[in-house]
Amino acid sequence: MTGFRSEFFLRLKLVSLKLPHTMTFKDRLDEPISAKRIEWALDRLAEIMVRLCEEGQKCLPIYKRLEAELATYRAQERDMVAVGERAKRLKTQRAHSLRTRG
Repeated sequence: MTGFRSEFFLRLKLVSLKLPHTMTFKDRLDEPISAKRIEWALDRLAEIMVRLCEEGQKCLPIYKRLEAELATYRAQERDMVAVGERAKRLKTQRAHSLRTRG
């Protein structure tokens, strides 16, 4: 890493260590990906970006990526709910058609 990049990431680490949150990044590694976990990451990153002032803008692509991942995750959750509802309707329709035939 260049001197500038390593200094930036060192400052990022130091700022993140001073944040008043209850769970550390290490605590989150074992959790499955969820909307709650992505939102937690967005919150922590927002705090870091604000503390870094102008240098925090360098984290904007990461922030935007996390927002996009959250939107994708939520869309997949909605899609799976729709799939489940469709399967439930189909099961009900089949049960009804079997009762009316017999």
